[in-house]
Amino acid sequence: MSANGLAVSARRCGLACAAALVLALARGGVDGVHVVYAGGIDPPAILAPRAPHAPSEKELSHWDSLQVEDLRLRAEKGSAEAQFELGFLYFSGNGVGRDFALAASWWRKSADQGNPTAQLNLAVLYQNGLGVPPDIGQAMSWLLRAARSGDDTAQLRAGDAFWDGIGVPQDFEQAVFWWRRAAEQGNATAQNYLAEAYRSGTGVAEDHAQAVAWYQKAATQGHPTAQSNLGFMYRYGEGTTPDLLTAVVWWQRAAEQGNLSAQYNLAVSYHNGDGVMEDFIEARKWAEIVVANSSGESQARYSRLLDVLAEKMSPEAAAEARKRAQEKIDEFNRRKPAESDAWKL
Repeated sequence: MSANGLAVSARRCGLACAAALVLALARGGVDGVHVVYAGGIDPPAILAPRAPHAPSEKELSHWDSLQVEDLRLRAEKGSAEAQFELGFLYFSGNGVGRDFALAASWWRKSADQGNPTAQLNLAVLYQNGLGVPPDIGQAMSWLLRAARSGDDTAQLRAGDAFWDGIGVPQDFEQAVFWWRRAAEQGNATAQNYLAEAYRSGTGVAEDHAQAVAWYQKAATQGHPTAQSNLGFMYRYGEGTTPDLLTAVVWWQRAAEQGNLSAQYNLAVSYHNGDGVMEDFIEARKWAEIVVANSSGESQARYSRLLDVLAEKMSPEAAAEARKRAQEKIDEFNRRKPAESDAWKL
């Protein structure tokens, strides 16, 4: 996070990001407090360790020996679907001993018959060296086969690979090509990345109206980063008519999903009275939440708003804001009970 308030990946965006940073500085805000952009394209490295695609809801229940044997017979007779499902059982250890090598073997049989999900999962194994020697070339080969078969997740990750130059030469135009393929199938993350490519003019001609259109598609599906980015576009009229109220609506939706940039922007909006009535208690509530759950430079910059609010609020008002913040934190944690995902205050 840069000191001026734009959360971007400068090494990826280059001149486009530099221009955005200058713009943010010029915009300023009340008491020097202004909203932030949720971020440039910063996808994870492709095929990061994660569970491959599951075959169906059957993975959630235990398979008994008779079910496994029936599945094995169908797989041995050449059913691509059965081969895929058997591979997943070996990957997960459901009804059989976990064996990544056998998972790879059965997924390869299914992948050779054109099953795109098996192709994608085989790519995951090669990327991470599970059951097969790690081989980025093989990973990319299977990933691209899955992408060409129409799997939107594979298309998304193929775009990530070309964007970061992982396993292939870096090629922003190819990244945009694959993200567009996935976005057109409704993949919200791809829609968000495609929007950012249009906004920054990377891999495609800069077009803020197209950026807004793709952010809108992803945001409507509930993608929190896209919602936060769309709010920023409405706030400053990039590719659309400036509309503070609509900006706040999208930031509210993203903030309720835990997006830190949106939470901060909502706090700034309540502080400045932009799109909502000025309300220092609500401003401090959201500021407390975002400061408590960020770190490093981001936390230091977000904390400036708390310092500004501290000079404007009575002890009683500050206590009420902290109470509301704790109630919201508790609400977040009821939705995300895993300790590793817990929010704090």
